[in-house]
Amino acid sequence: MYYPTAAIGYPVYYCDTSEIDKPTVSWKVLDSTIGIQPFGMATITEDSMGRIWMGHPKKGFAVYDPVRHKAISFDARKNETPFGFISSLTDDRGTVWMGGDNGLWYYNDYKSIPSPKSARRINHPILNETKRITSLAIYKNWLLMGCYDKICLLNLDSFYHKRKILLRYLNPQEAALTSYTEQNTLLVSNKDSTVWFSTSDMLYQWNIARWMQTPVYKVKMDTFLKVDSSRTDLSEVKAVKLKPGQNSFDIAFQYLSPDCLPRFTRTAFLQAGEKLQFTLVGNESSFTYKNLHDGLYHFYIEVFEQDGSTSRYKYNIIINPYLWERWWFWLMVSSAFFVPVVFWFIASKKRAIQEKELSHLNLVSLSSQFRPHFILNALNTIGADMKDYPDAERILSRLGESINLIFNQSLQKRVFHSLKNEWILVENVIKIHQIMYIPDLEYSCKGKTILEKHSQLNLPLGIVETHVENALLHGLRNKSSAPYILSIEITDESEFLVLKISDNGIGREAVKMLKSYKTNGTGTKNLAQIISILNVLNHRKIEITYVDHPANSTGTTVIVRIPKEYHYEFTPNIKN
Repeated sequence: MYYPTAAIGYPVYYCDTSEIDKPTVSWKVLDSTIGIQPFGMATITEDSMGRIWMGHPKKGFAVYDPVRHKAISFDARKNETPFGFISSLTDDRGTVWMGGDNGLWYYNDYKSIPSPKSARRINHPILNETKRITSLAIYKNWLLMGCYDKICLLNLDSFYHKRKILLRYLNPQEAALTSYTEQNTLLVSNKDSTVWFSTSDMLYQWNIARWMQTPVYKVKMDTFLKVDSSRTDLSEVKAVKLKPGQNSFDIAFQYLSPDCLPRFTRTAFLQAGEKLQFTLVGNESSFTYKNLHDGLYHFYIEVFEQDGSTSRYKYNIIINPYLWERWWFWLMVSSAFFVPVVFWFIASKKRAIQEKELSHLNLVSLSSQFRPHFILNALNTIGADMKDYPDAERILSRLGESINLIFNQSLQKRVFHSLKNEWILVENVIKIHQIMYIPDLEYSCKGKTILEKHSQLNLPLGIVETHVENALLHGLRNKSSAPYILSIEITDESEFLVLKISDNGIGREAVKMLKSYKTNGTGTKNLAQIISILNVLNHRKIEITYVDHPANSTGTTVIVRIPKEYHYEFTPNIKN
């Protein structure tokens, strides 16, 4: 007979069963001298070979071999085992079952030495997410489990003969537990096969035989989507298509079953191409999703049925893009910029094409590619929330001012403009985003007097605005909570004007994973190509440095160094 002590530091006691009836029992101990760590064992069971398994839910477990009078321990605190256990039993097939804080584990490979490597875990969402499996018992071909806030049943016939996991449970309406299940208090009566178990505040008697005879039904799902005041039924056969701007909605489902009993479920909502990841198991049936990008989305529901099986449903939802988010629209818009440039190319070739002139034309082409990029981002910002928006006129005014500056610049066929005009673009893009999406934006600018001093300094079009726009559109707008901080610092050095743009957004690595960055993040690339060509003409180079904030914070700082004397034209007097 073996007697474990739950207190940490105490050994396991044992004696011969013949001594139990004696007035004084001669107890012996199993301790560290034979390999058992003093975990404070909470449960004990004997396998088919007479070995004694004992465990603690957080510390680990040990296995004692009476024949060799030796034991081996596995300490979870030293990463020697991924699990411990607080409940255990051995069924009539010799399988050792172990329940604890890390799900349900079993050992039945008697050809292998007992160890964490020779044990296996039952992979089922309900068991995996259970806070603690506190007790185990056998009823006929079922393994009964006290799973902290629920009672579960594993079909052993299905497990042994089909290698399939069928898990039934007492649903919340049937059990109505008011507290957690207690340790090792799940018992099956030999007299009437009723099940007795306790929680921390209640004792229960469960007529499992009668419960097993009640009919079980698989549910039929009624799933629907609610956007604004309209409701649309979801079907696994046909995708639901939403209009541009209908990117915030609710999804809900209802059970259709004769028993009208609740079921445990879990859901997943993801965009096409993303990894499938479900929510925790629960009883929620309504979900809200806001400010989604256009594209194809999948909504999954897994229902854990009363017969122990799992049903999965999949629905497809398509959010259509705005007109200006379609590629052919911008092909048409871009032609308004590119056609004049093409004619200019032809005229230049007729005069005399030289290598430096071709490089200059390349700069103009890259600059033209940048302009639609800015307009696209601004129109997307307005279009997403134009409905009943009181600040639309202010946004359109600032957008019109920016477009006018860019258009006039394109007529001059130059890749540069004044710092004064660049700063107008910067302030406009900040104000547009602040009105539409980041009302809590904390914006500051240090060194404005330097702007006035160097207002006529020439610099590449968009060299500051592009990085400010990236900080707002990608870094700060995708941040889940305040504060939203954007700061610009201007420094006047002897040979350079230095601008430092800092934000506390989600950071460059997180931004690269966003769909909006993958589809719209071309402005920085085009700007880098323009600067690369221009730097060939100059002894002092334009420098752009990206600084990622430390691991304990978020955000990015971009440092732009612009020489005060910088050439933008190919002339015979300039040495490459």
